[in-house]
Amino acid sequence: MKKLINIIVIFLAFIPSLAFAQNVATVSLDTNKADIGTHLKMNLQIETDNKNIVFFPAFSDSLKNIEFIDQGKIDTAFNKKTGRQTLSKTVVFTVFEAGVYTFPPMPFYVLIPGTTNPSEILTNELQLTIEAPEIDMNAEIKDIQNIIEITFWDIFKEFCKEHYVALIIALVAALLIGFGIFFYIRYKQNRPIFFAPKPAIPPHIMALEQLEKLRQEKLWQNNLVKEYYTRLTDILREYLENGLRINAQEMISDEIIYNLELTDIPNKTELISTIRHTLSTADFVKFAKSNPLPDEHDRCFTDVENFIKTISEWQLATIAAEKEKKGDNDHA
Repeated sequence: MKKLINIIVIFLAFIPSLAFAQNVATVSLDTNKADIGTHLKMNLQIETDNKNIVFFPAFSDSLKNIEFIDQGKIDTAFNKKTGRQTLSKTVVFTVFEAGVYTFPPMPFYVLIPGTTNPSEILTNELQLTIEAPEIDMNAEIKDIQNIIEITFWDIFKEFCKEHYVALIIALVAALLIGFGIFFYIRYKQNRPIFFAPKPAIPPHIMALEQLEKLRQEKLWQNNLVKEYYTRLTDILREYLENGLRINAQEMISDEIIYNLELTDIPNKTELISTIRHTLSTADFVKFAKSNPLPDEHDRCFTDVENFIKTISEWQLATIAAEKEKKGDNDHA
């Protein structure tokens, strides 16, 4: 029994030593060689149990030729699977005299729960070489450089170099917000988002322009009679479709006449008669290879032109009368 107790006591005495063996401390420099006055970074790190309390090495600002600029903050990373933690921090310092500097092992202190005396964990040793600038003693002596004036533009360019990613993100965000506001305003105003549509050309204006172009081409005068009547009836069919909502492009001549008789156009009998004559003449030319006299060509052209003008004048007068009637009702 006494032997068993001795074994347990010895085991318990080794527990702090086992925990101590699990602690690993390291230190490194971002470079092992630098010029005088260069800002250098010393990275300190220790890996230990999650429950342990760690004290980092303390640095004195009074070390010879070494000035500590930033002691840094401690970053902690936990590993839940292993129950370990990694603590690290970066110390920034500079050296003002050339030479070889040796940093001896630095002490971390780890306090294990249930103990009162922290364990000392030493890092590895570091060596740093600081080089002095090369000076040519035989070189010509030069004047001190003039004071450089820094403008706002210089500061702005330097800022852009250092924060270009943030500036790009801010610019993209500003553009998206601007476009969003623009689209919302256009939508609320019931206006086209991108480009205003071109004003539609009234059907009668388009048809009369096409007739004038047909007149100038002088097709029948150049023995292109079939082409002339094809173009003339196409202009008429397009006007009927856009101006009177008659699907004339898909209709034969008799169907067009039938649909015209269903409308309330003015001078219906006379207008339909002239259009029937034009369509009939065109059919004979296109399908029976008829060759009307020149006067017939002019008559068909004039009949289509007068038909378009008469219908458009009637439509415009009707619209004006409706507006006038609406205005009188509003005043009443």
